[in-house]
Amino acid sequence: MDVPPQVREHIYRYFGVAPLYSYHPDMDDAVLHGRIWSATAYASIHELDGGFNRVFCYGGVPWPLTSNFHGLLLSCRTLYAEAARLLYSQNMFVVRDLEPLRALVPPPSPPCKVSRLSSARRRATASRATTRPISGVAMHAIIPPASPQLLPSETSAKRKSSATTAATISLRSAGTTPRAETCSKTITPNRLELALVCDVDDTDVKAGELAVAPLCLLPQLRNCHVRLCRTRYPQLQQVAEHAVLHACRFPPVEQQQPPHISSRLLSLPRELRFRILEDTDLITPWSEVTWSRQHGGSYFESEPACLNPEGFDIRCPPDIHAGCRLRRCWDNMYPAPSLGCFCRRQHTAASSACRCWASSRALFLVCRTLCDDARAVFFSGNRFVVHDYLYISPFTAPDPDGEYPGDRFAASQFLRDVVPAGCHRYLRFLELVFPAYSHRRWPRDDDHHPALRDWRDTVEWLRPRINDPVLTLRVVMSESCEDDPPEDRPQMTKAQGDKIIAAYRRILHPLTRLTLADNDGNALARFYAQLACPWSRTAEAPAWSWTSDDSYRRDLVPRMERLLRERAERLVMGDRYDSLYPPDAEEPSKCLWQERYARIYY
Repeated sequence: MDVPPQVREHIYRYFGVAPLYSYHPDMDDAVLHGRIWSATAYASIHELDGGFNRVFCYGGVPWPLTSNFHGLLLSCRTLYAEAARLLYSQNMFVVRDLEPLRALVPPPSPPCKVSRLSSARRRATASRATTRPISGVAMHAIIPPASPQLLPSETSAKRKSSATTAATISLRSAGTTPRAETCSKTITPNRLELALVCDVDDTDVKAGELAVAPLCLLPQLRNCHVRLCRTRYPQLQQVAEHAVLHACRFPPVEQQQPPHISSRLLSLPRELRFRILEDTDLITPWSEVTWSRQHGGSYFESEPACLNPEGFDIRCPPDIHAGCRLRRCWDNMYPAPSLGCFCRRQHTAASSACRCWASSRALFLVCRTLCDDARAVFFSGNRFVVHDYLYISPFTAPDPDGEYPGDRFAASQFLRDVVPAGCHRYLRFLELVFPAYSHRRWPRDDDHHPALRDWRDTVEWLRPRINDPVLTLRVVMSESCEDDPPEDRPQMTKAQGDKIIAAYRRILHPLTRLTLADNDGNALARFYAQLACPWSRTAEAPAWSWTSDDSYRRDLVPRMERLLRERAERLVMGDRYDSLYPPDAEEPSKCLWQERYARIYY
């Protein structure tokens, strides 16, 4: 008791009452790296299960048990008050049962100092047998993101009919309202950060409203996170968002004008509407969209391989990393640890911590005029990458035996069936990616193979529908994985490789139609090719190359790929090649799939 209070606080921290260092905005990167990440965690989680306490910490750093400082709380009133203040204000607490909340008593009890609390309630269903604790809340995404393949419906159609009644009884009988009234007396306004998890049936809006109703009885919260369902459901999402706004005392978004009056946005010039829509989620964080027919035929936002959104030890280039903070919010540990997964893309949840990008589908449904504007911004503001096979693993090819897997190229299907009519003229960048098909898989007959005939017809059909002077086209014949190449690649002969190069030419030749000037003198703005050398994965240098193994891979293969690229671009661009491709000209940056999967495979 003779030492200053500041010294006693450091002693409490070393005993494990609170983290050794807590985050504050003035910490620079050196302090964060040197103290927090190397020394110890800057927050801990106490999980309270009705009397049983489990302590979690971040980063695998051992954290002292509560028994280490339990004696401090029993020694004297002064030490108890100081230690309890640190314990409840510097740590996070998880409540899975109402029993710990019943221990709260009016001030000056220390629970009034609690700063971060997470409540994980049981799922409200009609059958007690299916009631189970929700996934845990902890420092690093302990509430995992949902996966549609892993989350089948837990409630049959028969039980859904009685779900609302059962959920109402369950939530009303749980005593949440009296507990909320008691807690409201012990909470300092604008101090507590509360995370509520109560997964109800996806169509049970009434149960969701009952789950968040006690939040109205609490004083203003510093921050609030609510999750009402493991899967996404729009009506429940609205309930969660309104609950968070009310808990933090943010004014609700009021409707400015009656529904029958059209928006003032439509009265603006179209150029201004475009600028407004460009600031929405119509443009992905990396301005790149992926499409593959093997994955449902839907658009996907392209993503890099970076798994470190908080910015420490950046793993991707800065120009790419700018969008990494708009994804995987449950992994973000900076500036404060995550209370769990409250991602609006994965769950029916509302949280200020989630800044993940989500597609603005609602903009296409407002009216015809706004739909046309949204399409124009979407197709002109993003680069489009079309994979002929798997986009998840673009270096993987189907079994080398057999014919080409389909009667159409994915590019033909995308341009004819996926892009809406009238939107081809908005395209600014299009990349067509083909995997490393074997010499037997590539279409071989120009006149009889349906995929090649359809491809020629598609290019002819596309010619008057695109805006040539602003469109850049790139064709990529990707390489196979170095660690696990297809069976034919390690022993590729010269004749087999020549067949693959001939297949490249069959796909590229119809594109020459796009570079011929039309009646107005317009032609394709730019064309780029990236063609993999068929012999790059041979186990030994081919005999016809007259080089050693090291020299073959280091010198000859890159030289052959540069030659293939130049020949392809000259074939498509014709006489315009020399004027459009000076030696110092820069090609557009590689798309994200190459940056992502080249790092994974190599």
